Amino acid sequence: MRRERMLVAFLMAVVGVVLFGLLRPSSPDPRDDDTADQNWFYINKVHRHTRHDVILLGDSRVLHDISPAALTEEIPGASFFNFAFEAGSLNPEIFAEAEARLDTTRAPAVLMGITALMFQPWKADNKQFHQYKNMARDVVFLYLHAPDLARFFRPLPPSALPRRWLGMRPSIRFLDTYHGDGWLESTCQPLPAPFGLEDLREKLSRQHIDTGLVDALMAQVRTWRNRGVAVFGVYPPADPQRLAIELETLRFDTDRFRKRFEAAGGIWLDVPGRYVTYDGSHLERESAVAYSHALGRALRPYYHPEITAAGR
Repeated sequence: MRRERMLVAFLMAVVGVVLFGLLRPSSPDPRDDDTADQNWFYINKVHRHTRHDVILLGDSRVLHDISPAALTEEIPGASFFNFAFEAGSLNPEIFAEAEARLDTTRAPAVLMGITALMFQPWKADNKQFHQYKNMARDVVFLYLHAPDLARFFRPLPPSALPRRWLGMRPSIRFLDTYHGDGWLESTCQPLPAPFGLEDLREKLSRQHIDTGLVDALMAQVRTWRNRGVAVFGVYPPADPQRLAIELETLRFDTDRFRKRFEAAGGIWLDVPGRYVTYDGSHLERESAVAYSHALGRALRPYYHPEITAAGR
């Protein structure tokens, strides 16, 4: 009898879980429902080592601002992958991970989106990358091989139902779309109030640039060029006032950085245009696509995917 009761309880639990998955209500905050998609996005980015012609590197501005699909429309036949992370840095660990994803049989290239923010010492540990790199093996396996099942059983915050019943919707709804090519398409409705420039200045006044990270980047550019890997650099757009504060407060000399980058063998890309951000720092989806197309047109004279690595 005891075993029968345990079996009945187990079957009822299974039925309950399945019913909850089928009848799960949506949360009033879209990001509550995005947990499974977010996990799938970053686990695939970190754990699936697909090979591509061009790897995009950088911090959250590259992550949100550059669409590989739009780049491919400008340079047909080339395979791009966005390997950027929130609060990301560029250091030997990320360089090695990027190289492991390069297809070296044709025209391997790396495109770096440079910001003053990425050279702050606290970003050097690549926290988000390690968060997903060190996830439990069973979770990684589930999202790599059965993502639909993972989405079906995604957790729902306990407060979601009360907030839904009480009509407690966030004043700003962030809307994210996770693409398999590594691009995080984002916007929010409505656009938030202007961000606090003085708060930004005060926050950055306590930070500094780690020149060792800059030196390591320049050394990597030289190393890649010696191996036949083309390296491109660009300054992703953001609100001009915000950019000015970042550069001034962190004392980042864009002209000097560019000259060092080019002296190391890199090719710098200028991408003119005016674009709309949703938070002062990241482009909203339409501007991100427009910027990606403009970046592709700037890259096109220098990059030809049909060239073999041996012929570079």
